[in-house]
Amino acid sequence: MKLGLLVNAGRLGAGTVLSEILDWATNSSIEVFIFSDGALPASGGTAVAEAELASRADFVLALGGDGTILRAARAVGNSQKPILGINTGGLGFLAELSNRNVSTALDVLKKGGYQLENRMVLQAEVKTTGLKFFALNDVVVEKGEVRRLLRLSLSANGEYICSYASDGLVIATPTGSTAYSLSLGGPIINPRMALITALPISPHSLASRPLIFEPTDVLEITLSQPEKEALVTVDGQLSQKITSTDRLSVRRAPHPIRLVRFNKQSFYQVLRSKLHWGVLPGEG
Repeated sequence: MKLGLLVNAGRLGAGTVLSEILDWATNSSIEVFIFSDGALPASGGTAVAEAELASRADFVLALGGDGTILRAARAVGNSQKPILGINTGGLGFLAELSNRNVSTALDVLKKGGYQLENRMVLQAEVKTTGLKFFALNDVVVEKGEVRRLLRLSLSANGEYICSYASDGLVIATPTGSTAYSLSLGGPIINPRMALITALPISPHSLASRPLIFEPTDVLEITLSQPEKEALVTVDGQLSQKITSTDRLSVRRAPHPIRLVRFNKQSFYQVLRSKLHWGVLPGEG
């Protein structure tokens, strides 16, 4: 077994967890490849480029918060190498492990005592340029630096659906239903499901509501105003400007992302413990 580590060196707890993993790997004769976005807080392993992690490792461990797991998902791409999220600070909603008892979990991983959970991914393509992005959470079309409302048109499978006058539009996966989508009043969706949601951001209409599409649907977003620009943001990390001459296509990607699970908590238990969902006042 070979491990790839994607480390958010800016997290305060990253050094302690990294040292524990490296000590465990040495004692277990496990080869480790590491990419860090800063100076490594511990020594050991083989430093590699981020793009090499998936080809060199059997599992990719993301040390950081949810943003690090989203970054690991892009690094893994269509290789379908499993990702194990280890939270080293913050909420860590997507992470399977906290920064405690990591060695014990790695022993279980080595023995094969885990399950793989497939998560749907979105593929966004600027049709006029062929530029493609992949998103585990969401693809967001927003006004960026423009202060006025965006006027957007949404189509599905070539059929016009509706137009929006809003601050933007969020196209989300079930995994992304607990991210930006949640703050817009979108539904909480079990991440094992396959579907696509579209949610306007601050729409200037009482009739604008979230829409749910089949996973086979192909959505297309265009700007309705000539000579206007918008910003496409992918998982809150990558961005690309588009204009009224561009067509943005969003569909289900041909590959999923596979997350390592140890069956510690169900999705609904995580909702209650980390987002305090469904908890009555005084229950804690």
